This record gives sequence, structure tokens and C-alpha cells, in this order.
Amino acid sequence: MDKIIKSPITALFITIYSLTIPYLDDDINKYLLYSLYFLVLYYLISLLVTIVNERQKRSEWLRQLRHSIVYEKTEYDWSISKEGDFFGRYLYHIKNISKGAIHALPVEDIGWHKLPNQPIQNTEIKNIGETNYVLKESRGNFYETFFNWAGRKDRTHFITFWYDIIYPALQPSDKILIIKDVQGINTDKIVFSKIGGLAGFPINAPTKIAILNYHAPPLHKFEILDSILVFDSSGERQPHIEVITPNAETNQDRSIITWTINKPHVNYRYNFRYKITKR
Repeated sequence: MDKIIKSPITALFITIYSLTIPYLDDDINKYLLYSLYFLVLYYLISLLVTIVNERQKRSEWLRQLRHSIVYEKTEYDWSISKEGDFFGRYLYHIKNISKGAIHALPVEDIGWHKLPNQPIQNTEIKNIGETNYVLKESRGNFYETFFNWAGRKDRTHFITFWYDIIYPALQPSDKILIIKDVQGINTDKIVFSKIGGLAGFPINAPTKIAILNYHAPPLHKFEILDSILVFDSSGERQPHIEVITPNAETNQDRSIITWTINKPHVNYRYNFRYKITKR
């Protein structure tokens, strides 16, 4: 109601109506009055729609917070060589939002166009508080999947997934930073082709902000073919999420792709399609 009263359109309508009412006959006044009623009704409906949308957004975020872990920030710093070798650093800023201690951290993964013979991984823990948390072990495997992109659901991808176990268990409200370096040899040659390839990340736990920086090889540049592709667990695109997601973008000389997403939806994969060409 406050928005209706303070609306400049409403104020303008009332002003004009007040100034002209002495010069108008009863029939015109009646129609103007009806117009005012409809104007108020319009703003009431708009206000109701706004309230419903905000409640839906809040309900979605609260649903995500049912998880025991929240990522206060995830950072992805990637680069690729002209031979198609991938180098990635993944930083997970983790907080325990549950009432209990947690040993196993959320499952995370990386998608490959070609499964590397032996992906190289190195994990480091940086402690934020007083407790000295250490990595006890990492467990994981890989599987084959499909994503419906470039018009057909025939795009095979390989997913390497893992989850880390720490000791002692992460205490309620405690925070840690997990840094994981990943390397794959000859995994991304397809991005130098006409059709290009995918890049992106999954959202496997509630995340406040996800930030990606992706560097092209020297003397090469990026071309973004599809700036947003969001997939569910079956590999199907989700247009209703894509339309509310900001685009992946390049810098001025197109040597770096940056992508920042605030509060992305859990259990979806956020991707873009791109190719790399020589300058």
C-alpha cells in the first residue's frame, strides 16, 4: 500500500484530477473516479505479485539452507593450453551451518569432454579459526553422462567426482577453505573446433556467490557461443533458470571469460558454450 500511495504515477493522476475537477461535469468525474479505482487495483495486483515472488525466492533459499554446509563463496580460476590441456584451481569457502559436527564435505565434480587417463588432483586445507583441520582422505570416481546442448542430446561428457573427509570433524559455525588443483591432459581439444565445447560448474550445496575466471592460451581469444546453459541431473536444459542468470562475459581483448552468479540454484549445472581461436 505504501508503494501505491508514494507512486509518482498515482500522485500525478490525483494532481491532475484535483486541478480539473471544478471544470468537469459529473459524467467525466465519474469516469475519472473509476480510472482511479482501476489504478489502485493495478498497483494492488503489482504489489501482490512482488510479495509472492519475494516469498518464493526466500522459500527457495531457506530450502537450500536445509543443507548442513553452505559455500560462502566458490572461486574457479582456470586456464587452457593451446594443446587442449586443462588447468583449474577450485576454492571452496565452507561454513558448517548445522548444529552437529561434519566429517564428510559435499560431493564436488568436474566435467571433461574427454576423460583424462589420470587427472592430477591436489587438495589443500586452509584453516580460518583456531581449530587445525586436516584432510584425512579424498574419495571419488567418474561416470559418463550426456548434456542436451547444440540442439541434440548426443554430447558425451565424463564427470570426475570426489568428496573430502576432514579431521577433526568441522564444528558448528566453523569455517575452512578447501583449495583443489586439477589438471587434465588433452581433455579439451574440442574447444578449438567450430562447434566448441562447454565450461562451467555444478552447484551441489547452497552457495552465496560463485566466481569464475577462465584464461585463454597466449595469442588466442575466446568466442562465447551460448552465454548460459543450465542443466538438471538428467542433462536437460532449464530455461526458467537461464533467463534469471547473468551472462558469462569476456574482457576487452577476449583473453579472459568472467562469470559471477549470486545465489545459484542447488542441484543444477551452470555452463556456457565457447570456442577458442587464434588472434
